[in-house]
Amino acid sequence: MPKRPKVPATLRLFKSARALLGWSTQDVADKTGISRATIMDFESGRGSMTQERVAEITQVFEDAGIKFLRDGIIYQHMDLATQSLTARFEKHWPRLEPHEIRQLREKLGLTQREFSYIVGGGPRAMVKWESGEIRPVESADNLMRLIWLQPALVNELVREKTT
Repeated sequence: MPKRPKVPATLRLFKSARALLGWSTQDVADKTGISRATIMDFESGRGSMTQERVAEITQVFEDAGIKFLRDGIIYQHMDLATQSLTARFEKHWPRLEPHEIRQLREKLGLTQREFSYIVGGGPRAMVKWESGEIRPVESADNLMRLIWLQPALVNELVREKTT
């Protein structure tokens, strides 16, 4: 018997993905070949789907520009050109992992408060970034990657912020 996915997270994501795209349940049914009734039952929590069906629907959403992150949050809706550019960028320069953020901060000899002052987000966000509870916004991640490559930038940034 096929495994069943965790329903609450999946149906919440599918509803959100449909809303981002402006799609109806009939649109999803037409694109997947899964009946509208099955999709409606799943989204309402009255029915369930196999992993294979969930994978089919997920693929349709991803082909339309929706990106699901590991923690189950919809990342953004992008046009195909932007999606292609983002995929190439992330392949060659992936986002920093929580342990890498902590390593960078410690390598610079900064507290979470000091580092958050430089890259933005605030001290509580820094705690969440380092624990993996949330991911940094793309601009903060980009800045941290630049600092990783050129640690001397920190001195320049601090000087700029204090003058």
